[in-house]
Amino acid sequence: DIVMENAIHQHEVTSRSNLKSSRSNSAGGSVMSGRSRMDADSELAGGSALGSAAASATSALAADSASRLQVILSSAKRRRAELLHMRLCFACVKGEVGKVRALLNGPASDVHAVDANGRSALHLAACSGSVSVIELLV
Repeated sequence: DIVMENAIHQHEVTSRSNLKSSRSNSAGGSVMSGRSRMDADSELAGGSALGSAAASATSALAADSASRLQVILSSAKRRRAELLHMRLCFACVKGEVGKVRALLNGPASDVHAVDANGRSALHLAACSGSVSVIELLV
């Protein structure tokens, strides 16, 4: 869980910094002075269609990479939530109060989540007859 959380955090930080750097590069660079930026823009507009095409291709590539990264991150977060819910359900079925408490105190716990069959952790705890887990979930 900790490894997954750190990986997601690292990807979010990396994607934000890559997006910021691609925006500053497509805008002429954040290191250039106002005069240098104007000279570079006029040079590109004056006859360097290749430079303009390269800049737009670079920004399109950065946007595509950022959108792919967002899809990967959202998929990883969704999968992590599903795995945490499965762990919670298994702990409820087995009647492991300590494990249920630890999972509920975790960062991504959702006691109202349901599995593929529409059963919640409370439903599974009730089916197994674990009164102490039911009290904890309620």
